[in-house]
Amino acid sequence: MAEAYSYLRMTKKVETKFIGYFEEGMGPAAAKTFHEVLLLEIPNFQEALANAKLNPTDRQIKHLYNKWR
Repeated sequence: MAEAYSYLRMTKKVETKFIGYFEEGMGPAAAKTFHEVLLLEIPNFQEALANAKLNPTDRQIKHLYNKWR
């Protein structure tokens, strides 16, 4: 079941958050780490970490970063 979550697209809200991270000077790896720390504060964080809608994959983040640049 968790593997199926990895194929989901990130939400517009999450995309906007990542663009904000990039604008603050974070690279893709730092932005992902920062975002995951924030996800640890919500209930059911384990499910949120596995869900690419809320926690995009490295590939999705790098693609968004390159598009943003």
